[in-house]
Amino acid sequence: MVESNFQRSQILPSEKAYHLLWNGDYYYVIGYSEKKGKIVTFRVDRIASTPEILEKGSVPQPEDFNIADFTKEVFYMYDGDEVTVDLRCDNSLMKTMVNRFGEDVTTLAYDMTSFRLITEVSASQTFFGWVFGFGGKVQILAPAEVKEQYRQMIQNEFDTINKEQE
Repeated sequence: MVESNFQRSQILPSEKAYHLLWNGDYYYVIGYSEKKGKIVTFRVDRIASTPEILEKGSVPQPEDFNIADFTKEVFYMYDGDEVTVDLRCDNSLMKTMVNRFGEDVTTLAYDMTSFRLITEVSASQTFFGWVFGFGGKVQILAPAEVKEQYRQMIQNEFDTINKEQE
């Protein structure tokens, strides 16, 4: 299977597809990689050969595999440490957050212009970039460690920009 690092352009015989998923204007195949010993993803438009869909003798999909949970983890916040975060979000983002995290996500009133959202994410650079992309309409309230990691990432970028201007 081809992963998002663009290093391969064909599906290997030891990789078996389970699901085809549309996300963010791209199709992805989710399947099992014998080489890696785990479920992986790859973008369909970046493969050179056609995937073999669960042919006889392939590794079966695990019984406890949940496509919704896997998709949420891989496509939404990626592979950092899984933590429960408390976010403050502008009211204009309610539909966006429900679409992203599902209808069961915990939301609470914060004030007249914003709400709190409590959910599990993988704390990573990608998650922080996602938060930053809302231009201040999403703030990390807790936990303190994740808030500090985000602050440090922004500070590092600020320092880099300042060095370039010297």
